[in-house]
Amino acid sequence: MKPMIKNKPINLAIVAAICGIAVTQFAYADLPTAFTNIGSIVNTRHNLNQGPLYQVVGQSVNPMNVGRNNYGEVCVYCHTPHGANQANGLVAPLWNRTIRVTNYQTYNELGTTTLTQDVLSTPGSASLTCLSCHDGQTAMDSIINMPGSGRGLVTQATTQDLTFLNSWNNGDVAPGSADTTNHMGFNSGYAPPPPGYRLGVGDGSDGVGCMTCHSEVGLVKTILGGNFADFRMANLGTDLRNDHPIGITFPAPPGSPSPDWNTPAGVKGASNFFDENSNGRMEKGEIRTYEGRVECASCHDPHGVPSAGVGTQFNPTFLRKSQSAGGVGSAVCLTCHVK
Repeated sequence: MKPMIKNKPINLAIVAAICGIAVTQFAYADLPTAFTNIGSIVNTRHNLNQGPLYQVVGQSVNPMNVGRNNYGEVCVYCHTPHGANQANGLVAPLWNRTIRVTNYQTYNELGTTTLTQDVLSTPGSASLTCLSCHDGQTAMDSIINMPGSGRGLVTQATTQDLTFLNSWNNGDVAPGSADTTNHMGFNSGYAPPPPGYRLGVGDGSDGVGCMTCHSEVGLVKTILGGNFADFRMANLGTDLRNDHPIGITFPAPPGSPSPDWNTPAGVKGASNFFDENSNGRMEKGEIRTYEGRVECASCHDPHGVPSAGVGTQFNPTFLRKSQSAGGVGSAVCLTCHVK
């Protein structure tokens, strides 16, 4: 009997064609992750240039190339030295990624009576940069400037242009041939699935996206098995009501002690930070605000922070501070909250 999704038989040949590989070519082993999380961003999942450790028999190309342009560089997926994204007042470090104009559902829409601070309807720049991947709607490889001369498109700042993205050849098709990359985001691939099928079962995806494989309930994972990492927790979507508030004013700025909040002593421009070593400098491992507000980057550093000094593994989930710091559980939470 063929496997079924939504009472429809699944054609394994079609599934394999979508993924760009033949079902019979998969040869998995329970290998450790390719990402050691030691040294630099090169060794983390934020290096979108890397491929998986598993081997696909008979193929010399990186099987991840079916889902994103392989630009052959690490930093370019987020940063560019020229022509950075400044659309809609974005203030970010030479940002190269597409950021769509989006109406997010934010924490204050829950109507909780314990929320006393205002929350921005559009998160600040230190959150929008993270959401340009993690809200699931934009392809991982959707950038403004590709490597090389004359490979930029200004309108990519807010709009994902597939013709532009398809102009990059991953090296797995003959020169002049049509590019076959699907330009996948967490939720949104742009190659439509076969009629009547829903790929990425159970994660809200209606297209060929990263979650098709990187989910315990994903179609390819279910049928083919394999050592796929589960990215569901990283796929935040545009409904942020079940996530820590971002774009929210921190209740206890310097000089305003509170019985419920610790006060950040460090000041850098319009931002405040918890100066853990009292040296007066804002460092990677120190939790901070941006323009007085809590944003994604308040607690997470996308490049990774060593857990116990140089050469040690980075804190999980790119946290600025280990939850077990000082021998106390929930150290990140208790940096700000008095409980």
